[in-house]
Amino acid sequence: YDRVWLSYTYKNLNITATYRRGSNAIVSGIYQEDGSQILIKKPINAKYKEDFELAAEYGIVRSKYSINALAAIIYSHISYKNIQDNLNNTYGYVSLSGSYQPVGFLELFTDISYRSPFLDSNMKVGKMWNWDLGARLILAHDRLRIGVQGHDILHRGVTPYWSATFNNISEWQRNSYDTRGVYLQAQYLFSINPTRVSRKNINSDASSRL
Repeated sequence: YDRVWLSYTYKNLNITATYRRGSNAIVSGIYQEDGSQILIKKPINAKYKEDFELAAEYGIVRSKYSINALAAIIYSHISYKNIQDNLNNTYGYVSLSGSYQPVGFLELFTDISYRSPFLDSNMKVGKMWNWDLGARLILAHDRLRIGVQGHDILHRGVTPYWSATFNNISEWQRNSYDTRGVYLQAQYLFSINPTRVSRKNINSDASSRL
């Protein structure tokens, strides 16, 4: 992908506009075998895929708490090489994460996110939203961290459906699997950065599962 972006920062607010374009992007193609009812699904190269994203992020870090909010709107377009089924989609994403340290050895944190129905390559994916909640003990002079975290608490972290249309053939799937869980974590830091790290960075592993 080729990428061009502009970014503006004022105090705790950062606004970014990003344009991405890729030739021969890999998408899924569905074909009907000649003379039969058999459908063949295989990866193909689209003519190009492009995205435009406008995002705003606001973050605060204080001695006892931190807050990070993100909102983005994305326009996505796919053009195929040999057919006219071009795809366009505009969707939004918002997230809020925060932590609070009522006493020096205890940290409470949460992550909430929502993504409206969006286009993933040429698959139309339904809405997704997730809520994680957890607590962490900070011991041994800030070197040892022991935590517990509940993931997908409201059982909405997986899209309820996805669909794809290609060459006048449609495919549709409904999801019903469960991603709720409880995670235990133990971490020991052999060296400590004197700068306080925000909760968003500490829990980047949780954010990557959204």
